[in-house]
Amino acid sequence: MSTTYMSDLGSIASDPQGGGSWWLAVGRGLDALMDRLSRDELVDEGPRGDVTEAVWTAPFLAPRASKLHRQRQALTERARSLRRRLAVSAGDPSEVRFYAEELAELAREEDQYRRRSRDLVWDSVTQDIGGE
Repeated sequence: MSTTYMSDLGSIASDPQGGGSWWLAVGRGLDALMDRLSRDELVDEGPRGDVTEAVWTAPFLAPRASKLHRQRQALTERARSLRRRLAVSAGDPSEVRFYAEELAELAREEDQYRRRSRDLVWDSVTQDIGGE
């Protein structure tokens, strides 16, 4: 789970100006999201990864860890797909609303993913500390 600074996709979505700098911010925001999700996969899934350790500590968390993994994959694919579309449609005034709505939804989904990730790791720590 990344704790680095995140560009705010929600802010980009809430101010859809449609100018060149807005389109650039959309692309950079999507790139940053994909970078964060890639780093999360490395940090979470390796042999000593946060999620791997959480499941080892508390095996009952395995279904939640699988769901988290699927959610991260879906977020990554959605961002990639949107980024590919952006390469063709950036600058098109008729696409501004679509991108604003998509970015707002991605921001909500990323927030949900981050909360679930933190909760999973926290639950494994409290399980370990509680000795249950």
